[in-house]
Amino acid sequence: MDPITASLAFATIVGLLSDFKAERTASSDDEYKDFVDWLSEKRHNSLVRKLSSNADLSKSIRDLLTKGHDDVVQRLESIDSILRDVASKIPAFSAIAASTSKETQLSDEAVDILTQFVVSEASFLVQLETSGGVSLIIGDGKRGHISISDERFLEDDLKRLYEYGLLNADTNSSGQRVWRITRTAVKLVEEIDPDHRC
Repeated sequence: MDPITASLAFATIVGLLSDFKAERTASSDDEYKDFVDWLSEKRHNSLVRKLSSNADLSKSIRDLLTKGHDDVVQRLESIDSILRDVASKIPAFSAIAASTSKETQLSDEAVDILTQFVVSEASFLVQLETSGGVSLIIGDGKRGHISISDERFLEDDLKRLYEYGLLNADTNSSGQRVWRITRTAVKLVEEIDPDHRC
């Protein structure tokens, strides 16, 4: 399956799960069966066929739907928020993302940190905290450090990048926090600014 088709399939399933849950206020004994019946009623027959022919997809949705109603709704809202937030930084989707919500949680400073990280060609950063403040030292690649425009929000920006799967967190033998780049981060930076294609 090509990436566009896969992305559309994922977005469609998440959207339909959100719609299904929005129409209901409580869980039943067999949420998966109810979901498949609901899909049939709404004439999403291709997805019903896909669920019957793809055991992994069927099991994943069944597992998700066994969680409590509020838990599933919260997870779907979280996915929606993350997708909208990331899309708001990609020029082709920024207007759509902005028109669906005015809340943007991935700050320009966070994107700048991520872009510098990708451009450095490093695989990790070391967070050094001294009496003079916090520094993000490039551990390999082109060496140097990441410029931080507003240190007050650095922790929040790094936390958000970690929560979105754009950075992985670790600790070195000296107890210093280490941030590792992810493939997703590199792809996002390439989408935001094609001049930074790796």
